[in-house]
Amino acid sequence: MICKIFNACADTNVSKTTITVLFREEKKAKEASVIVSCKHFIVIACANGRCNVGEGSLPLSARPAWLACANQQIPSRHPAFIDIQAKNFNYWFLRSFSASLFEEVGPQRGGRSAPSVTILSCRLTLFSAKPAPAHPNNKKSPARINIRKEKPMKKLKMLAIDLGASSGRGIVGSFDGEKIELRENHRFSNDPVINAGMFNWDILRIFFEIKESMRQCALSDDKDIASMGIDTWGVDFGLLDSKGHLLGNPTHYRDERNLGMAEYSYKFVPRDELYARTGIQTIDFNSLFQLLAIKKDTPELLSIAKDMLFIPDLLNYFLTGNKQTEYTIASTGQLLDAGARDWAWDLIKRYGLPENIFRNVVMPGTPCGSLLSQVKEEVGGIDPKVISVAAHDTGSAVVAVPAKGEKFIFISSGTWSIMGTETKQPVISEKSNEYNFTNEGGYGGTIRFSKNITGLWLEQESRRQWAREGKKYSYDELSDMALSAKPLRFLVNPDEPVLGVPGNIPQRIREYCQKTGQGTPETMGEIVRCIFDSIALRYRWVIDRIDEMCGEKLPAINIVGGGTKEKMLSKFAATACKRPVYTGPVEATAMGNIAAQAIAMGELRDLSEAREVIARSTEMGEYYPIAAEEAIWDEAYERFCKLV
Repeated sequence: MICKIFNACADTNVSKTTITVLFREEKKAKEASVIVSCKHFIVIACANGRCNVGEGSLPLSARPAWLACANQQIPSRHPAFIDIQAKNFNYWFLRSFSASLFEEVGPQRGGRSAPSVTILSCRLTLFSAKPAPAHPNNKKSPARINIRKEKPMKKLKMLAIDLGASSGRGIVGSFDGEKIELRENHRFSNDPVINAGMFNWDILRIFFEIKESMRQCALSDDKDIASMGIDTWGVDFGLLDSKGHLLGNPTHYRDERNLGMAEYSYKFVPRDELYARTGIQTIDFNSLFQLLAIKKDTPELLSIAKDMLFIPDLLNYFLTGNKQTEYTIASTGQLLDAGARDWAWDLIKRYGLPENIFRNVVMPGTPCGSLLSQVKEEVGGIDPKVISVAAHDTGSAVVAVPAKGEKFIFISSGTWSIMGTETKQPVISEKSNEYNFTNEGGYGGTIRFSKNITGLWLEQESRRQWAREGKKYSYDELSDMALSAKPLRFLVNPDEPVLGVPGNIPQRIREYCQKTGQGTPETMGEIVRCIFDSIALRYRWVIDRIDEMCGEKLPAINIVGGGTKEKMLSKFAATACKRPVYTGPVEATAMGNIAAQAIAMGELRDLSEAREVIARSTEMGEYYPIAAEEAIWDEAYERFCKLV
């Protein structure tokens, strides 16, 4: 039959065609092909490659070079069309193709027979086309075998609650088997509250806003959301008493109570020993130091506390009544053994912290449970599964990095710029300790070897200060002002402690520049230009250390998150760091959150496939070093290094 179809369709004058064949598994068939089917997936693989068949591996004999290898999968409940695309076909070529298509494949590993298939339908046309453009991280774009559904699958809808240090949002993600589409259904500000001299989070208001996002789903076409997941900033937590009641509002990581607690902690465990076990960079507001501040100032709280839950775990508890601690968020606290991926119990004892407050650590993708009946009623009757995604927002953002290959540099850009690379094991050495790099948990038990950089916080807080002075400007307006200012005239170390505390940042930048003999930036444009120039040079400082510790120059920078909207910063980063910068997705955290849910729900196989889907779903930006400007950036970098 297939030969007849080939012969009927073959036409050397046809300029564009596609071969489309639909296959179905048969228990008994006389012939096998390069197309194989298993219980859950239909897979095609050609051209000197190997393909996954269930949990086995099927070796393929040599195939013509014009066929590419693809390891793709489709849920068996959905019919699959397999499109084989090649160019410059001719009639005799097709006859050869039809003959090779049904050669015996041979046995699978373990001696099992290869499954057989029967052709249900076939469609053939010819084409001559240019190859698809390469991903920016790839030099070549190989020929592909595209797999798509004959009929679009019903979209799987999932709700991502993405909480940042300045705002939160509910985002509905729809997955159709090919792409993820995001749609914001609720946005709200996340404003810390100063009360009795303490800097706190209004956690109950945050919980209210999460339920409001869920209510919006119930009132719309999104009432069929299958799951939801919450990601937030790191380190902060809430304490619960024996009845599960919250012991006060969680303290904000920028509360002054935390200052100096790192030095205090070394009385119990030396700094080098702490780093050797946890691999976490020392920052005054890490959870460890917050707990020691509580122990020192209000020990009665720890004496009655029965549970410590990080912010996303706490919110999951409010929703489901279940208490568990997700791996990526727990790793931010500096009390997790980096190698064991579990609590460093001996260190906890030496600090004199109560062991009972630490819950079991679970990996991202672990179900947290179903909604409490009261919550379900409040939100309009919807009943999504609650999943512990990569609960640290950076962990979710890195899931969404559409990089090819295992070696890449990421920057999760927002209030903070988290810059690093993904590794399979912790990188703990004298150099990483000296440079104060961190080893936080990633999806699948990976490690995010990275460093926190004060990012757009400086611009955000400056904008807030100017608003308090009656000068209200949009971020675009501030960027325009910055472009009119002289480049690289004023520089600061963004991670200077004085710039990390809320307040009058513009005045502190002026004082810093005066103190370091640079003069005084006066205009808003000069302040913002100073901020962007300084952040880009800080990127270079960090990336130089990553290259040093990895033993090679990593090829490119992938920037994800809200900071990708600051195109000027991405442009500066490319020239400052002397390598290409690729940006997107903007909503990386939400995209990674949704992708982790899709994996947990069985709709995506793993992280690699998730990133392929995200790449198809994202419009990328590209920025390249400007050779004519490298000299001035090099000179500025020398000045910057004297400030660090």
